Amino acid sequence: MILSELKAYVREHHIVNMYDLVTHFDTDADTIRNMLNILTRKGLVRKVQDADIRCHMCVQCHMLAAELYEWVE
Repeated sequence: MILSELKAYVREHHIVNMYDLVTHFDTDADTIRNMLNILTRKGLVRKVQDADIRCHMCVQCHMLAAELYEWVE
């Protein structure tokens, strides 16, 4: 995976979660976070704040699915 592929994926889907990114790109979350941080510094992506997520810790979903990123350009 290269940065331009991640950028295109987020732009196309507008809001993405970490679980989908890890699955789609077949890589670990830390690698993707590092790349998303680059896009965040460029003002292209923002992390959706944890307060926006209504998680009740029921473990019915994968916790990475609650980590959301949004395309802002």
